[in-house]
Amino acid sequence: MRPVRFLCAEAYAVPPFRIFFVFAALDAVAVIAPWFPKLLGYAESDVAGVPLAVWHRDELLLGMMPAVLAGFVLTALPRWTRRAPESARVVIALAGLWLAGRVAHVVAAETVHGSALAPASAFLFIAALSLIAARQVIAGRAWREIKVVLLLAAFAAATGFQSLYPAAAESEIAMRLGLASVLALVVVLGGRIVPALTAAWLETRGQAAAQVRGNWFEPPAAVAVICALLSWAVAPEAEISALASGLACFAQAGRLARWQGWRAVRSAPILALHVGYGWIPAGFGLHAAAVFWPSAVSQAAAVHAWGIGAIGLMSIAVMASMIRRHARTPFAVSVSLLLSLACAALAAPARIVAEATVDSRHAWLLVSACSWIAAFALFLFAFRKLLLRPSGISK
Repeated sequence: MRPVRFLCAEAYAVPPFRIFFVFAALDAVAVIAPWFPKLLGYAESDVAGVPLAVWHRDELLLGMMPAVLAGFVLTALPRWTRRAPESARVVIALAGLWLAGRVAHVVAAETVHGSALAPASAFLFIAALSLIAARQVIAGRAWREIKVVLLLAAFAAATGFQSLYPAAAESEIAMRLGLASVLALVVVLGGRIVPALTAAWLETRGQAAAQVRGNWFEPPAAVAVICALLSWAVAPEAEISALASGLACFAQAGRLARWQGWRAVRSAPILALHVGYGWIPAGFGLHAAAVFWPSAVSQAAAVHAWGIGAIGLMSIAVMASMIRRHARTPFAVSVSLLLSLACAALAAPARIVAEATVDSRHAWLLVSACSWIAAFALFLFAFRKLLLRPSGISK
């Protein structure tokens, strides 16, 4: 048997993240761009027969986030499992499947069958990614990564369930289960990436890093998140769900504090990882507040804290980190990247403020929308050479 070569020429001629991170950033713009005619007062039309609120929710969960996960998982798993990377044919086939799903979303008619096309296509894509990840994990006996496989499978199941009931009340539960699966992946992967990169940055400055692995705090924090996300997905307005979210808020805030992000405040990319992860406990706190004080806090505030704050900011920070690592410039920072991270950090609080105001709601919505689009456009500009040029990343 020939030895495994992690940087084989065939697979890394086009690293998976170069394809999928470009897809993710472009789709992130498509999440919000259709809102501008309405926000500017020119039109209130739907997009391809889909209400705007449903459109940007579906694009985030069924388009952008699967692309981020595919780019990250397909690139990171070979190193985690000590297996050869997937062939270029597999990567290109997955990319074609993702594109087919986005086309299906755009051409979906205003019918039950048409609205099932996007989640059905996303199901096929995420299920395929889950099977690829499972094969890598089982073949490499990397059982530590099995939780990533299980959460990907849960995400696929949620999108599949939504495709079966596209116009029923069950569709909303399926979407919440899908978001819960993605948030759980952010918790799992963030719990590995954030402290590791923080420690690496501190060590480059000759500082001792905090030891956070193997601590008794991790299992109860994980249980708290699982209970809170499941109860929120099934019964978001129940008091027991709010209590679970309150417990998860404190558990995840404590977990984040143990990573000592304040010690890396001089590194904007590292700080962005901590701020992005901080929206996880913030979302739980907002959900608990929305149940007990619905007149002051809306359920949408928690969803936007997770969707824009945790998913949006963490996606940019993690994608940027992976690109820089493969370019062998792990802590390099450009002005355009700083601006991208700043815009991403602004988008979530602006959107939450819009939920809490009446007179200035429209203005804050515009701020949030512009910040989100600018964040991903600047991300593409910052890494245009590394992502779009054939010689951008060396082997």
